[in-house]
Amino acid sequence: MSVSKPSETYQEDTYTFDWPDEGVTAVIERFQESRDDVRAELTVNSDHPTSGGQLYFGRLLLMGPQARAQVRNALEKRNQNVDWGGMLEQICTLALRRYREGAPPVDLWADSLDVTTRYLLRPFLFADAVNLIYGAGDSGKSLFTLALALCVATGQEVAGMVPERVGPVLYLDWEDSAATHQERLKGLAAAIKTEVPPNTIIYRRMDASLKESVREVRKDVARIGAQLVIVDSVGMACGGDPSNAEAVIQTMLAARSLNVVVAAVHHVAKFTKAENKSSPYGSVYASNEARNSWLVESEREAGRLEMVLTNHKSNRGERAERQSFRLAFHEDDQEVIDSITITSTDFTESKTIGAAGQKWVIAEVLKAGSLPIGRSDLPGTISQLTNIPAATVRAVLNKPPNAGMFKKDGEGKWGLASPMETEPVTKLRGTVTRNETPPIRPREFRETQDPDQIPALTAGSDGNKKDEFGFPTT
Repeated sequence: MSVSKPSETYQEDTYTFDWPDEGVTAVIERFQESRDDVRAELTVNSDHPTSGGQLYFGRLLLMGPQARAQVRNALEKRNQNVDWGGMLEQICTLALRRYREGAPPVDLWADSLDVTTRYLLRPFLFADAVNLIYGAGDSGKSLFTLALALCVATGQEVAGMVPERVGPVLYLDWEDSAATHQERLKGLAAAIKTEVPPNTIIYRRMDASLKESVREVRKDVARIGAQLVIVDSVGMACGGDPSNAEAVIQTMLAARSLNVVVAAVHHVAKFTKAENKSSPYGSVYASNEARNSWLVESEREAGRLEMVLTNHKSNRGERAERQSFRLAFHEDDQEVIDSITITSTDFTESKTIGAAGQKWVIAEVLKAGSLPIGRSDLPGTISQLTNIPAATVRAVLNKPPNAGMFKKDGEGKWGLASPMETEPVTKLRGTVTRNETPPIRPREFRETQDPDQIPALTAGSDGNKKDEFGFPTT
């Protein structure tokens, strides 16, 4: 017997080899390199009418002739009409070569590379990249990310945001429940008076780390044609200590290997006075590996959330201007959220300024020039310039970590502690222009999986807990 050369398909670290004439497909994945060999997970399937199905599953030493012989013997017991020895030789040779060489090189100048658009949703989501959205607990970062998902999935405008591509979203969650996210999604959809088509926002509750689950996630991405994957949150997705560089690197690499836009939600570390900013929690690689990162800062009032987002990193051009939003929550008689209104605001206008934007307005005043007055007189002076009440100014200046933004020099003049936070805050939001190319509508879905494994979002409630300021959480 002789065996033909297989067709080859490579997707990250999952290699597929097909022999159509023999009706055999082999998948090799989960590579693990040791000192003298490479192990991988081998699955062999057949569509033969009498001896079809899964014929083999197990670990294989790619360079071990004895290991190949054992696998060959096991396969021959299932089907003796196939040259299993020849197939295994080809599998091991091709897989080992691709594993060691990696993806084929490309000529950046001569080759035509597919670059469609810089953004999936301007300015928060770069196309074909991992985007980081991080903030303190209960800052609204997950809710805001869900609003981005609604925008991408439906193509509907949300608070001035319009996606440049439209398509399904896969929500990977390590922290909450499907019921909680459905309640929020229904509230957001009700506010903009839209319906979410079935199978456009798919939720999956995660237990294993992203690294361990990435192959199954890639299958889901391909199955639903996802345009966006949300990872909520990075620390939990690591499956270990988010301060461990290796754990974070593997998580971010796994996110990148999905080959789709990723919005990664992450927690914030403690305010660092030396750097005058808050950074993503844990290893610096969470921020380093992301191409675009946004810090979420917010303040709660009864039934309302004032939110400011600052673009701390942009690897594809100038950092975007700060963005500010107001979220209003409306509950029914059963204390279930039935509407969440999200609107874009301009905190440079005193009449619309929210608590989360106050420190940035004060920073703008101080950026214009240090004020030669004592600290006791500073709130009144800034109040005259901004129409922010003096008591509020005083509270902002003294509230950690805001206090670290401002300093007094040796001459008694007040100014900014660091130039890092002095980006211009002009009109925050201009006109959002749609891509000239018509949006990509969601494709038909192949129901290849039990719906219970990827549950539809069901109703639920977030409860009536209160945050650190005594305001009810949502």
